[in-house]
Amino acid sequence: MANRKKPEAPRDAPARPGLASHVAARSLVVALAAAALTYFFFAPRFVLFPALETEDARYIPEVGRATDVLRLVADPWTPLPADSIHKVTEWRLFFPVIWHYLGLPRWLLFAVPYVGCALALWLATWLTYARLGNWWQTWMAATLFAALPWFFVSTGWLLFFDSFVTLSQLVVAFVPARWALALACLLTPWIDERFVIALPVCLAVRAVALGYIQGREWRKLAIDVAVVAVASFPYPAIRAAVWLQGDPNSTAYVSVHREGVRKVPLLPRLFGKRPEPFVTSFTEGLWSGYRAAWVFVAAGVWFTARRLGWAWGAVLGGIAATTVVVGLVIAADMSRMMMMVCPTLLLGVWMWRQMRPAGFERALTVVLVANFLLPAAIVVWDLRVPVVYLHAQIAQLNSPPFFLTAEGLTERANQRAAKGEIERATSDYDRAIALDPAYVLAYANRGIMRGRTGDSEGALEDLNEAVRLSPNMSDARLVRAKLLLARGQVQPAIADLRAAVQFADAKWPQRAEAERLLEQATKPPP
Repeated sequence: MANRKKPEAPRDAPARPGLASHVAARSLVVALAAAALTYFFFAPRFVLFPALETEDARYIPEVGRATDVLRLVADPWTPLPADSIHKVTEWRLFFPVIWHYLGLPRWLLFAVPYVGCALALWLATWLTYARLGNWWQTWMAATLFAALPWFFVSTGWLLFFDSFVTLSQLVVAFVPARWALALACLLTPWIDERFVIALPVCLAVRAVALGYIQGREWRKLAIDVAVVAVASFPYPAIRAAVWLQGDPNSTAYVSVHREGVRKVPLLPRLFGKRPEPFVTSFTEGLWSGYRAAWVFVAAGVWFTARRLGWAWGAVLGGIAATTVVVGLVIAADMSRMMMMVCPTLLLGVWMWRQMRPAGFERALTVVLVANFLLPAAIVVWDLRVPVVYLHAQIAQLNSPPFFLTAEGLTERANQRAAKGEIERATSDYDRAIALDPAYVLAYANRGIMRGRTGDSEGALEDLNEAVRLSPNMSDARLVRAKLLLARGQVQPAIADLRAAVQFADAKWPQRAEAERLLEQATKPPP
């Protein structure tokens, strides 16, 4: 009986990444160069970072989640506040648990997403060079891969660990080692559960990229699928068990998002007033995921069909399209959800180079340049955050938002004090003084508020500092004089009243009151 001929290895079966140390080192340099250029063109909004752990943080995507992650670091097992908009992070315990029990410094946690960016780009670069064998093309591909929302968020939104999700997706899609496959599937859901949703498309890309389909290596594919299934099972199993026992957070999340998704329009409103508070659309969220780089995502599907047959192309395309649609509706942050199909982009780059090498470099250059010229933004159902040049973000440091300036906080504190919101007003005054210890109006107005609420000691302390910083502040002197008179300290009060009248202009509203008090204080006893 004739022996069955073993199928030839596919032409695009991956060479394992070069083991030589110089290839690894050069891959890291190329990856860091891609990251640096991307960081220059798409920089974080540094001006908002000081809002971390303030009452305004919850409304700022750059710092809001970091506040809750730090709460989890302090105590991973205590639920976040009921009004937190980041309660989903209660299940993302991988890094909080490590930092809590090892007592690692907080500043190091903020560096973790950047480390993830370096590792993800390093792996993408190493794998791409193994396929292309050309450093210039590899650098362009790595830079294109960096200029995407996973990188923008990891570098610009504090304690978002998207870079590690992307790293694990690349491992599942392209790294043959099954121990790495198992480790990624076991740990990554505890960093971000979106990884579980991305597994089908990652496995589909793996079947194409590692040559399983072309080489008819169904046994290898079956083993890989089994490894993924077993290793990724604990997270959804635990979540399901908790949900069946009555998990109010998951139930509330589903309810809120069911209502929210219905309000998001399919197309952007081009004319007329946009619906509020939902100011974005599904098509904007879709486009923001890859912009011009959607060309290579589509190329991954197209060349799969050309190489393996239209049926297999339809399978990959169907899984990718389903993942995209699910991503748009399952969570508000649409740009980030589009990253669940990011391995398809690299697959498209590699297969285009293999199957149409003549025009590949030109196409890659055009798409890369277009992605750096086209406006980029992180698009959420009800929010669009532009991502712009580094020099523009540095310039913004000179004009921070009102809640990060002593003047703005003091003005808001004055409004809150007028409404009787003493605790919130005090918090704003305190933050204003912390930002600018020489801002006299914060001391004066906090002292006036304290005086009106019966805290005479605190009021005198503030007013003394206000007068020290600005001796000609008539309002502060008048209030301090009233407090001193109430304490029986007549002579210091008289000095304040005289100075208040002397320094005030003719239209000072409290002039008559100050003169009356001065007359009463200096009037000889009967």
